[in-house]
Amino acid sequence: MRHEEFSLETFDKLTLFGQSWKSEASARATLVFIHGSFEHSGRYRDTAAAFVQNGYNVYAFDLRGHGRSDGERASIHNFSDFVRDAHDVILYASRQEQAKPLFVIAHSVGGVIAIMYALTYAPSYVSGFVLCSPALKLYASVSPLAVAFAGIAAKLFPQLKVDPLNPRFLSRDPAVVSAFTSDPFCYRGGFPAAAAQKLLRSQQEITPLLSKLTYPLFIVHGTEDKLASIEGSRLLYQQAGSPDKSIRYYEGFYHELLNEPQKERVISDILDWLSTRAKTIA
Repeated sequence: MRHEEFSLETFDKLTLFGQSWKSEASARATLVFIHGSFEHSGRYRDTAAAFVQNGYNVYAFDLRGHGRSDGERASIHNFSDFVRDAHDVILYASRQEQAKPLFVIAHSVGGVIAIMYALTYAPSYVSGFVLCSPALKLYASVSPLAVAFAGIAAKLFPQLKVDPLNPRFLSRDPAVVSAFTSDPFCYRGGFPAAAAQKLLRSQQEITPLLSKLTYPLFIVHGTEDKLASIEGSRLLYQQAGSPDKSIRYYEGFYHELLNEPQKERVISDILDWLSTRAKTIA
């Protein structure tokens, strides 16, 4: 497996950090990973290796304000900035890999970015989307009172931190929780109130547009996810206009399906889904 790093300049002159993991042999397709809030692309190294071993080239990048990319930590000035950055990285990967089928695999808030990207750019070079625990609905543990407070705080105290992430709910694997807690590239504060409000607004804006989403979709979600509501995935599956859509629930799994103790089941299911579609396209 070959590992390479790259960087891209954004429209507003920030530098995005990216990396790729590639097979030494000819790859059957290309995958672009979009990570979730508070984390970074390096956390997908082991997952990328599993896909590379099965004949895929993998690209990933750190969202602005995350990991080794430029930008204010955990801030959201405009959610469309994330979407535009994702477009630039996916286009870069497509050009690097030329005619290979390309799929996007997105986790949590990355799933929101991926859906908005598909709806905004309608890229012809993307063959499908795998959405892992997409954060289309409020976290299951967030109360209506907290939502109301965030809205008020966003106006009066935009940098006030709300809704801090509890790493315990990421995975049932204590080693994953410990690694996240000690990782200097992971953010362990809360969302600034203004950023939380903009994420909420983006979730609300997406909902009436889901019927326009026509790409092949594979949605996966854990039944014990305490960070992104499983109802968001159910809604996405019901409302998406794609004639080729599938959803799979994993009983007892937490938020990070690709970091759960039985992650091999999830990876195997994704590989099966990809293999059928990459073969059809090729």
